[in-house]
Amino acid sequence: TDLHPSTIKDILANNFVQTPKYAKDKGPIDVKVIDPLNVKPGHFELLFTNYGNTNTAIDSASWIVNRYDKKGGTLIESISSERTIGIITATGSQPNGNEQLIPEWGISIRIEQYIYPFCSGCLPTVANNITEPIDASITFADSSKVWLAGVQDTDGPEAMNWILSGSTLNEQDPCYSDRPRDREERFENLLNGTITHFSLIRSCGPAAPIAANPNLNIGQAQDRARLASANSIDLVFTADKSKWTRSVVVELCQEQALAQGQARPGKPRGRASVDKNGLSAGQPGYNAAEGDLVSATGMGWFPGYAIDVETGRRLNIAFGENSFLGGQNGTDMLWNPTSRMFDNVGNAIFGGQHVIYVIGEDIASSGMPMHDNCAAFYNAISGTNNNANRDAWQSVMWVAYPMLVPNRQILETDVTVRLRVAKRFENQVLSNMNNGRPAFEWDMTAIATLVKQDTALSEALEMINVVPNPYYAFSQYERDRIDNRIKIVNLPEKCQVSIYNLQGKLIRAFDKDSPITSIDWDLKNHKGIPIAGGVYLIHVRVPGNTPDSVVGERVLKWFGGMRQPDFQNL
Repeated sequence: TDLHPSTIKDILANNFVQTPKYAKDKGPIDVKVIDPLNVKPGHFELLFTNYGNTNTAIDSASWIVNRYDKKGGTLIESISSERTIGIITATGSQPNGNEQLIPEWGISIRIEQYIYPFCSGCLPTVANNITEPIDASITFADSSKVWLAGVQDTDGPEAMNWILSGSTLNEQDPCYSDRPRDREERFENLLNGTITHFSLIRSCGPAAPIAANPNLNIGQAQDRARLASANSIDLVFTADKSKWTRSVVVELCQEQALAQGQARPGKPRGRASVDKNGLSAGQPGYNAAEGDLVSATGMGWFPGYAIDVETGRRLNIAFGENSFLGGQNGTDMLWNPTSRMFDNVGNAIFGGQHVIYVIGEDIASSGMPMHDNCAAFYNAISGTNNNANRDAWQSVMWVAYPMLVPNRQILETDVTVRLRVAKRFENQVLSNMNNGRPAFEWDMTAIATLVKQDTALSEALEMINVVPNPYYAFSQYERDRIDNRIKIVNLPEKCQVSIYNLQGKLIRAFDKDSPITSIDWDLKNHKGIPIAGGVYLIHVRVPGNTPDSVVGERVLKWFGGMRQPDFQNL
């Protein structure tokens, strides 16, 4: 799914939209035109119906589509589904989704209830809390300015092994033991292993992307976090400061005594909050409107934004710094990773550890709201309530470990990271349009079939053409060695076609009245005599709905070069 640009604009202005609009052919359900001559106009509303309140009951859901003359207008007719959305085979799969043809409207509707394919024998009761990443991409607005990279995950007991997908146990150093919830390692290779789900990141050892502080219940937060909480998002990096996100800057120095301000690892940084230019209160040029907002310490700005494409919400973002790594921009409260992976003695420094945390909205009732300048997250992790800290970190969906590409500059061009996951409908966050159940709407007035519309037919005259033009003795339409043939194409059902030479003499006339959209001309006059080579004028007249009316006319100029007669076939 991809949001429509107008919806993205509204989300940035208001933090959310009640009913997200999706880009063409990028919605959660597929509506296809199967009969372009019978597409009905109007506003359409599809509602899931007839199922209970439990999660798995949604597999027995049906749907109904209501057609209105316009949005909020009069109901014209309704059509119900012939099957439930959860067609399951004996092997637990759903072949090609559930597509129903609606020929009277000229469309088909396809709905696919996702079945997790990597769990042996998985049926909906097992697959409820599982999701699968299906697409991950990174796009640079200017492809010649590739400046953003990341720490690419590896396996084994080393610092670059920061994603613990799989089933490998490391008895020598349990810090690097895999978390078996992702045995198939579906979350380990996204964007070459530079981004993953929060529950799978390493929380101990050198350069860990989250602080190893057992008193903060980070381990509990990861254990409680569900892969199904990972919604599809767009994460955008931009130099446009009007779109930047107020963020908590998290301390990632694991030795509290070495951290700036002696901030505890996993807590907000122990330095004054900054504005978008990195200035703090009291410094010349400091912008108070961009300054504290939430707290006088520990707050910075992420240069971009994140949007949940499933809910239409703007999301909070936090990012890390290791303030011990001052030489790698670890103390300035700015999101500005360097390109250096290791120091001179081989210690992992990973660009100053500017880890990105994309925070979900109210995941598992953790209480995290949609975009609020990261206030709720800050209050939860800066306080002394470890359960509140646990719930706040549990709400984190995605974690990225970014790096700067060597010899490039931060924000040289805008970057969009696109993450998409397959979700069962009961795991999607839905609006109240259908009492919390899935509901979708679309409009087909603009593409509806027009009948007896003189204005539309007049515009279609520009499509009338003659092929091939010019004609050099042969065409692909000819059937044998003595056949000469061209086509006049894209004709309306009723029209008169008259062919003249340059002296204005009528050579051939056709009176068309059939649904076939073309006529063949065998390059002979009305008496069956082959024409001479040269230039001819083809006049197409389209009559209107009344006897004397004319929708329009079109004149085409055609050149033909005739070949010598083929006497072998006489």
